[in-house]
Amino acid sequence: MSDLNSPYKVPAERAYAEDILEKNKHLDFVRRAQQGRNQSLQLNNPDGSASTHRMASASRDGKGYVYPTIVNTVKGLQQLGDREAMDYAFRNKQYIEFPTDAEAQSFAKGGYKAGW
Repeated sequence: MSDLNSPYKVPAERAYAEDILEKNKHLDFVRRAQQGRNQSLQLNNPDGSASTHRMASASRDGKGYVYPTIVNTVKGLQQLGDREAMDYAFRNKQYIEFPTDAEAQSFAKGGYKAGW
């Protein structure tokens, strides 16, 4: 799966995504993304479906960051707004840093799925 606007070529995209996921498998949102529906921790959506993760990206200090908008709290999984999710991610060190904002955006918009 390759977005036409993605800076990654199809053959390299899979290896790149696999490498990023492997290096960050200690992060809660990465583990949930990798496990997908094969887990009991899910957020029920209004349409009857369930989600284990959602990612967003932001630019800070010239770098790009990917962070979860569904976070695991003492109350279980919660969907947060983008700003609240970003604050949570930086406060709890639940983010992945990228060299550029474009790389972070591509990864958050589904580029990470190439790693499976």
